[in-house]
Amino acid sequence: MLQTLNIENVALISKLSIDFGSGLNILLGETGAGKSIIFDSINFVLGAKLDKTLLRTGETAMKVDAVFSGFNENAQAKLQELGFDDDEILLSRTYFADGKSVCKINGAPAVTSMLREVGNVLLDSYSQHESIELLKTKNHLAMIDKYAGEKISSIKNELSDYYRKYKDILAQIEKLGGNEYERERTKSLLEYQINEIEDAKLQVGEDADIAERLKILNSAEKICEAIGECELLLSDNPNSAISALDTSASLLNQLDIEKISDCRERLVSARIELEDIYETLVDVKDECEFDEKEFNRLDSRLDTIKSLSKKYGGSVEKVLEYLEQAKKNYNELNDSEYLLSKLSKEKDEILEAFS
Repeated sequence: MLQTLNIENVALISKLSIDFGSGLNILLGETGAGKSIIFDSINFVLGAKLDKTLLRTGETAMKVDAVFSGFNENAQAKLQELGFDDDEILLSRTYFADGKSVCKINGAPAVTSMLREVGNVLLDSYSQHESIELLKTKNHLAMIDKYAGEKISSIKNELSDYYRKYKDILAQIEKLGGNEYERERTKSLLEYQINEIEDAKLQVGEDADIAERLKILNSAEKICEAIGECELLLSDNPNSAISALDTSASLLNQLDIEKISDCRERLVSARIELEDIYETLVDVKDECEFDEKEFNRLDSRLDTIKSLSKKYGGSVEKVLEYLEQAKKNYNELNDSEYLLSKLSKEKDEILEAFS
């Protein structure tokens, strides 16, 4: 119970100390006498949201201390869970005009959330007209459960677990396709999709390779013409770039000067690089001869890949992922008779436990 309340510089109150006796305590007074200030002070020390206007005009700080004692068994148990074993608990909260705030519990520093947590155990506070909440239907069940306490809490938790399992079983049964006709229809669709994807024998990256090959075939004539000119400039004439590099390297070969030797080595490296470029271009030229049959085959293959990608995820990777999931779903449906029997038995057991 609340034993003592000390108030300093709260609204109209400069300093006030109230000792509450055991049993019923009633505060009487005309409107404006200050009764609500006392309740505001209690809420303040219990960690309620701060109302800065409560600070007495002209003062630099306001402070409220509250001493609680005579705890019942439930309160003692909860306080021990929070780490408080004392016979008395002192809550203290100070607010300064500069915006700072200091909270303490039994003299130890605390935060407002700790005041609220401890305060919820020590005292219930109700403002004017708050009892109307009792008339709201949505609150009735929670009030009854709270009144029943721990006796009903374990039963509620057990029922909650049963209900969660029951909903999970219903979801699994639904996933298995509902009735027999729906399951067969789903199996037929999955079988068709699995066969369609597997028959295509998709390979990751295949679509990009085909697109590149088609690009080459579409530009075969232009590519061959350009590479032919490059071959002439690089190697296929006495004045080619590679011949010029060979001649330059030979001219410098007999000069034993460090800087010239370095230049000769760079010419040799450049010649090797140009030779590699030349050979690569020749290989591309050999591949770019237009073949109508190959073009039609690749174009048709790319259409197949695009069609499957559009139907099953947007990319080859997604199509293959869909294939694995479809196989899993198909196997589950094949085993559905056994699984449905098992799930139905579990559902009946839960319903029996409910009753």
